[in-house]
Amino acid sequence: MKKMFILGLVIVFSMSLFAQTDVVNVNKTPILTKTIAQKPNQKVVLHFADDAKSIPVGVPIGRTNYDLQSNSCVAKRMIVHADGTISAVWLEDQSDAPGGSTRGTGYAFYDGTSWQYVSGLGSDANSHIDAVRTGWPALMSDGTKEFVANHQSTAPGLFGWSQNKGAAGTGWSQNDITGGPEAMLWPRAASAGNNFYVIAVDDYTTSQAEIDALHFYKSDDAGATWTYKGEIPDFSTYYAYGNGDQYAIDAYDSIVAIVYFSGFGDTRLWKSTDYGETWITKAIVDFPMDAYDGTAGNLIDMDSDGQADTLYSSDDMGDVIIDHDGMVHCVFGRMRILDEDPADDGASSYFPYTDYLLYWNEDMGEGVWDGSTVGDNIFDMAVSPLVDTVGYSFDLDGNNVIWEFVDAGTEIPFGIYYCSITSMGSLGIDNDGNIYCAFTTVMEGDNYAKTDATPNPQSFRGAWLRVRDTNGVWLDPVCVSDIDGTNAENVFPTLARNVDGVAHLWVQWDNEPGLYIRGDEDPNVTDNYIIYKSIPVDTLGIVPSSVVSVYQHNELKAYPNPVTNLLTVEVQAGSTIQIYSILGALVQTVVATDNTTVIDMANLPAGTYVIKATTDNDIATTKILKIK
Repeated sequence: MKKMFILGLVIVFSMSLFAQTDVVNVNKTPILTKTIAQKPNQKVVLHFADDAKSIPVGVPIGRTNYDLQSNSCVAKRMIVHADGTISAVWLEDQSDAPGGSTRGTGYAFYDGTSWQYVSGLGSDANSHIDAVRTGWPALMSDGTKEFVANHQSTAPGLFGWSQNKGAAGTGWSQNDITGGPEAMLWPRAASAGNNFYVIAVDDYTTSQAEIDALHFYKSDDAGATWTYKGEIPDFSTYYAYGNGDQYAIDAYDSIVAIVYFSGFGDTRLWKSTDYGETWITKAIVDFPMDAYDGTAGNLIDMDSDGQADTLYSSDDMGDVIIDHDGMVHCVFGRMRILDEDPADDGASSYFPYTDYLLYWNEDMGEGVWDGSTVGDNIFDMAVSPLVDTVGYSFDLDGNNVIWEFVDAGTEIPFGIYYCSITSMGSLGIDNDGNIYCAFTTVMEGDNYAKTDATPNPQSFRGAWLRVRDTNGVWLDPVCVSDIDGTNAENVFPTLARNVDGVAHLWVQWDNEPGLYIRGDEDPNVTDNYIIYKSIPVDTLGIVPSSVVSVYQHNELKAYPNPVTNLLTVEVQAGSTIQIYSILGALVQTVVATDNTTVIDMANLPAGTYVIKATTDNDIATTKILKIK
């Protein structure tokens, strides 16, 4: 059972489990506190000018009134094929009923020119690929066939739907992945060539949303036939129970990686190098108590002083990816937790103001609990050498104050997703091995808030992208919510695994913060749009090797750095010099008539800029910081 609360003011959130909604049944008491650590390594202070532009708004490819795309980790629901076409799925329902009575899988296909078969828009409402009520789609493809694994909460087993890639959108046929005595729920999937893999959980009932195993299925013929491979080994060694959606999977060549993210347990990797036949496991975050059972009247008291300890752990949300060398990378949100009342079985707490998206790879080693405490019995993963901090909330107005959320009185001033302020990480990779991470964070200030939100004023979450280059350096984060569009909720980002010079992303867009399906929103159903965004990687500071010739461009130099007014750029004469804002907006273009060019930046707002120099056969980039 998911059990998290929040400290300071105690506000009880109950999430009733509607019939067949597949929402995790929780009893969470949030504890409000704004006392948190200063952000480490925050290199960028963003300034938004009135006329600033970011990544284009995007293309609506779907609509849903069932706004809960996931209880925790965001599934991979978009694939970029080798021919440049794109397939996308999402959880869709147009019914006003809270239980999603007509819920199913929405589908859209980009044929290289335009999006086809979009679902939920106009006359296409409820044009699902599935003929029965389903949930939690996960997409796979071998480049020819498409296969969607999803669940039917009232039927035993796990199910799938297949068709030829990009077919008319109505030719899907149902495939049973497995039968069984009970429903397998909340699947996640990955594919590498003809090898398809699915993980799912069991032991779910409407009164006790707990599971005792994570189950693994594989197909070596692109989903035509499936083999049940059993439970992921040793799950019960580390977890007394689990929850739906707290896991992610990726596949590359013969390698399969599964990560289970748990606030009250390890964040742990299972890795196979033989197509899922045998496994090794590693702790990414080593929770101090194995198989901790919060429903059994336990107390987390690591120093045996009779007082419950407050720990930092995972927020249950993360993603995993395997690079071209077979190394596993993952991201997850950080969460501060507390379980202090052994008489209150199943009751625990979380702190909603906890921040940071954390990153780990196998070179960082295995996490080992060593009894470390900081201050009042707080184990802080952010100071551990085992993780990097790669995402955080931003000082958008540059006044060195972060927590200027809309004034919501005693209420939480942003939508409740039971996660960190910065979370919902989704990973991709390009041919050069650069790692891309999409995430959301709560946007600071009234400019990015809905002051008439229900039940109280709330700040919106915006979508961001950040790249870890092949040197292991995280480049500056870029906002991929358009400036006007940040006055809307951008959540559940789904980043396509393959980045091909463009990062392909969809987000769930809503003009009301929070989730209707969980009651943290206006009681009236509102439209949530699935918005596709294409972000050229050069706006993120990456130049793909495919566009760089063997000709070595003269070194691009830009100085002084930081710059106040005049910037001197040394580059080959004849180059086109373009200046991009951190949001990806082109703000200035100059043609170099000499090998030295002076550019006046006095009127540009302070912030980080990308300087890009282009000739007929080469591109060079660098970054500078503009200060006032």
